[in-house]
Amino acid sequence: MCDAIGVWRKFRSLKNCGATWLRLRGPGLVPGGPAGPPEPVIVAVTPEQQQLRLRCEGVRVTLLFDPPEPTRIRMVVKEDSEVVLNCSASGSVRDQVFDWKKDDDLEVFLYDRGSTYGSGLSGQSPQFAGRVAHFPKALDLGNASIRIKKAEVRDSGIYTCTFPRSSPDPRSEISLVVERILKVRPPENECRNPGKRANVSRSDNYSCVVTQEDIYHQISSTTFVHIDQAAKVVSQEATKLSLAFSKPPVPSQQEGEKLVESVLESVLTLAAVYHWLPKSHGVSLRRQVRGATVEVLDGLVQLLEVLLSSPLQSLSQEQLTSTGGVWQVCDHFAQLPKDNKAAVILVLSAQMGVVKDAIEEMEQALADSEDPFSDILDPGGEEPRGNRDTYWSEEDRRVIGPCQGLMKASAACLRKLTAAVKTNADVSTSQNLDQLDDLADISKEISPGVDDLALCLYPPLDHSGVDTSASRLAAQLKKVLEVVRSSHVCGEPQLSWVQFLEGAVEHNLQKIKELLQQDS
Repeated sequence: MCDAIGVWRKFRSLKNCGATWLRLRGPGLVPGGPAGPPEPVIVAVTPEQQQLRLRCEGVRVTLLFDPPEPTRIRMVVKEDSEVVLNCSASGSVRDQVFDWKKDDDLEVFLYDRGSTYGSGLSGQSPQFAGRVAHFPKALDLGNASIRIKKAEVRDSGIYTCTFPRSSPDPRSEISLVVERILKVRPPENECRNPGKRANVSRSDNYSCVVTQEDIYHQISSTTFVHIDQAAKVVSQEATKLSLAFSKPPVPSQQEGEKLVESVLESVLTLAAVYHWLPKSHGVSLRRQVRGATVEVLDGLVQLLEVLLSSPLQSLSQEQLTSTGGVWQVCDHFAQLPKDNKAAVILVLSAQMGVVKDAIEEMEQALADSEDPFSDILDPGGEEPRGNRDTYWSEEDRRVIGPCQGLMKASAACLRKLTAAVKTNADVSTSQNLDQLDDLADISKEISPGVDDLALCLYPPLDHSGVDTSASRLAAQLKKVLEVVRSSHVCGEPQLSWVQFLEGAVEHNLQKIKELLQQDS
């Protein structure tokens, strides 16, 4: 007699006469009762693998058997990439049937002894039509894998691979996550807005904001759409998020996810507007839009950090400040330049402001500075006493004169160049756009050069530093004037001041070197 206890999962399979046999050893499965020594018991597996049949001294006992659960593999891919979902079986699958499904109901791919969806079989989900294929040359190796072309966000889910006519039925499971990427689609001639529709029938300057499905990217069919509208949406979503966490109760998980998703969509929209702005419209313009976009992202990050760290009682001052910071950077988009000419003018104006400040500070320092011991004469002579590191000597002031001339030549160069760009700049060709970008880039070297020279002039005057800084600034100004001369913004009226400033730069530089040589 034989007594069976429990469900046995650990076993070693044996092959015998075409059947699969299992050799089990354990208490309760012994001939002669529990008191006897452990002896092996032979068990066969049924075709369905749902139970075990135990043979022992002519008595058949049935044990329930739980088949092992398939291991689920997690994959994370980017949108628009190609995905390979692996599935395999022992031996060739060319004459078998394997079926791929998503979330247990959507038909992804079916192979039936040579026939597939689109090639003899019907029933495939429209979502995967034309995007899924298998590996015909690898069927004899047991390869039932498939590949999905141009993965979409909605492709995310649980994929199962089964062999419905096999015994047992091998099963593979894959959890696929398709991450959204920033992308834009070129607008068509037809422009759609909620409740509005316009067909373009003639050439003109149209502004059309197109909203893409799923990720709601807003793009423009003109040179520069009103990007400040996208920024206003970010500002509104940030306000909603801040207010939701300003007092109890805490938003539910579903409400929180909805808030975050709205913020994310608004940020993606703003970033998409920047990415849609063609590089052919000018580097200076793109840099300023990018800088404003980064400021918005930084403001949102700061707001989120405050929300995570602040107690949920009422609007704290820090939370109000962070929310106001997002409003401020979003409002800045309304003042952004709309073309590369305006962007370059903005760069030149900013540089001119820095140089002007440096000149004014130096003039104020010269007016306020005097020898603190000028009224105390040394008994042995007429020279003032005291710490020369705190004031300028007459020799120092003579050197500062031409240095100021060089700094003023820098300001004049930026001022005249700004006026020339306003008058003559043209953005209709790529060559002119490149020239404007070159002027903006090279002009950015002027203000640091002026600052370096000014720092060397403060007491105690650094003679060596003045020589080096003045020579460097003069070289920068000469290079700027050379670029201006060869650009399309330089006409006959501009050529005269370019030549004048070239002479002024050289004159002041030589004067500085002569005075420094005398002092040494």
